[in-house]
Amino acid sequence: MFLDMAEAGRNPGRIIPKVLRGFADAHPKGRVRIIGEPIWAGRSAVEYPACAQHEALINAAFEDRAVTILSPYDEVRLIRR
Repeated sequence: MFLDMAEAGRNPGRIIPKVLRGFADAHPKGRVRIIGEPIWAGRSAVEYPACAQHEALINAAFEDRAVTILSPYDEVRLIRR
């Protein structure tokens, strides 16, 4: 399943409950694997702290689940912000 994070993750505060938990809860058996990139070069300076908070909360949000989440950031483009 593919989602455009510019749409589904526009509001960083909704990524965990709507996107990540929504997908994980729809697949309750076995390990769930998710790849997501909630921070991208086009994010505004206002959005960035909320995205960083989102990243910090992921482990706590999934401590009770067999979930692997990978965020493959484009390090070069993010550093140039």
